[in-house]
Amino acid sequence: ATTSATTSAGSKNLATPAPTSLRTGSVAARPSISRLSVFRRGPVACLRFFRSLRAAARSLALLQSCPRPIADERQSGTAAVIDGTSAAKYGANQSAMPSALKEEVAILRDQNPRFSPTLAIVQVGAREDSNAYIRMKEKAAAAVRDEKVFAGVETRSVKLSEGVSQEEVKFNFPRETDWTALLRVFNLSYRPFQLLDVVKKLNADPSVHGILVQLPLPESINDAAVTDAIDPRKDVDGLHPTNVGALSKRNPRPLFVPCTPKGVMELLRWSGTEVAGKTAVVVGRSDLGAPVAALLTAADATVTLCHSKTRELPNIICHADILVAAIGRAEYIRGEWIKPGAVVIDVGMNSSGTRWVGDVDYEGASRVASAVTPVPGGVGPMTVAMLIDNVVISAKRAVGIEG
Repeated sequence: ATTSATTSAGSKNLATPAPTSLRTGSVAARPSISRLSVFRRGPVACLRFFRSLRAAARSLALLQSCPRPIADERQSGTAAVIDGTSAAKYGANQSAMPSALKEEVAILRDQNPRFSPTLAIVQVGAREDSNAYIRMKEKAAAAVRDEKVFAGVETRSVKLSEGVSQEEVKFNFPRETDWTALLRVFNLSYRPFQLLDVVKKLNADPSVHGILVQLPLPESINDAAVTDAIDPRKDVDGLHPTNVGALSKRNPRPLFVPCTPKGVMELLRWSGTEVAGKTAVVVGRSDLGAPVAALLTAADATVTLCHSKTRELPNIICHADILVAAIGRAEYIRGEWIKPGAVVIDVGMNSSGTRWVGDVDYEGASRVASAVTPVPGGVGPMTVAMLIDNVVISAKRAVGIEG
């Protein structure tokens, strides 16, 4: 009996104590399924529950269908860098490169003394990203003997300070012109319509072949109203509705192809990327993203155009052979979203502390993609080259030479 009692006591001591209720001290009953069930919360909760299950199942299926890199590929970091600076000098379309353009302009000037391609750049305010792009254009111009000439193209700048009186607006031109008359037009505080007046003057000036309004403009100014006011024949940035609308045709032939989308296509050609038959994803539906999607479609790619409101964006990106990021968010697209071997063109340029970054996590993308553009030094230099190409085309048309 003693042995039995000891064994019983030992068993009792080794056993896990039963939970007790804080209120009654009795053993707590395990909560029933019915108490925790979503069905007791009403039909709306039930509907939400089933919708969440369906969404989770769909996401799981898409993730399983996405090609995932193996560990060795993730750590290899062997993506080729698509150097936009080199591409702008030695690109696939040699006729659009600075050295070739300068030679062409020199020949045309010998044949026609009136041939003098001129670009007017209008800037409002002093945004850091706008300054960076303008400095890029100035640096390209300074690489040639005459600091005001790039590939034989003369540049004029119109700088409007945000929120100042009209007398303080400075017009920076290499020589005296009737532009000084603009200073006396209004004796009022700065207004958007004054910018439109500048654009109208540029439209009417036969010596100006291209007009570029540096975007984005201050919030008080309607960007679309300004770009729409530019003469389509001088819209070398390709943002006028006439030029953008022409891209929607089966065989698009706008007066000018937008510079950045044109540069994206040139970078793909320069890197040897085959576009026809490939799956392309463009992230961003802005004046940059939408034309890129149209050009890729015209090049026989199967294109998906996404944006910040697109659901399950990673599951779409992971199928892209060609990924173009133009969403305007710093390092928004992560490396693990990208399909192994994809070609990544990062159009974004965002300030992050003391450095500039793109819309794609560059380090993460480099471990997965076959080729990727850096920021800066990727799309930007090629955009400048395509801008100058458009100015030369406009000047040739002005003297009766088909561009």
